[in-house]
Amino acid sequence: MSRGEPQVQVQLPTLLPWHRNLLLALFVAYVVELVLYNAGAPIYEWLAWWSFSSGQFEPWQPFTRLLVQGASRGAVFGVLFGLLVLYFFLGPLEDVLERRQLWRAIAAGAIAGTLLPLGVDALGLLSGPGNVALGWTFLVLALPTLFGLARPDADVLLLIFPVKARVFLWGALVVALLILLVEQSLDSFGSLGVWLGVYGWWNLLGPGARRRDLKRQARGIERELRRFQVLEGGRKPKKRPPDDETVH
Repeated sequence: MSRGEPQVQVQLPTLLPWHRNLLLALFVAYVVELVLYNAGAPIYEWLAWWSFSSGQFEPWQPFTRLLVQGASRGAVFGVLFGLLVLYFFLGPLEDVLERRQLWRAIAAGAIAGTLLPLGVDALGLLSGPGNVALGWTFLVLALPTLFGLARPDADVLLLIFPVKARVFLWGALVVALLILLVEQSLDSFGSLGVWLGVYGWWNLLGPGARRRDLKRQARGIERELRRFQVLEGGRKPKKRPPDDETVH
């Protein structure tokens, strides 16, 4: 790079202790899962979420699916990508949201990401009897969605190109829809459910709803102020009392 060219500086996010502990715990849990799988433990038969038509569905599976990620090459890359997304988004989200808001949004995504595929499966709309869902990586979609909602006008350096953070919001929806077009599975409907859950929480119960209420209150206050200005403007000016110091 020549001396006259502008330098692009990339600042890595700062991890809080609980961020680091979470990333480490998720990685260690996956290593333990692979060890158990290679030891012959039937963890996927019991803990993975199987569709109704598979004949292996159990009521606890939509929840225990979070404990197992899968023992395939794609699962390995999925877990590593999920950890990378957590690394880059947890810090910036901590700067703009309260921690309880962060967990409520993720919980809303988890609930919607479970109910939507469960309902679709009950209607028999999945693409095959071998449908199975594993892992927590579908919840990763909640973080870029939430960041795009919280800081839509923030400039983010994507590779070397600055983009608005709202790109993450709508980009996450596009990704979820593309996955759904590729396959109609528990996982694909789960990803779409996460986006819908986070977006719905933000606008119905979260900061988006609060902001909408404040704007409505502000419009009401503006109307009241304009009404009082009209009343004040229509009054006749009061006569000024005579000044005692006036010289006649």
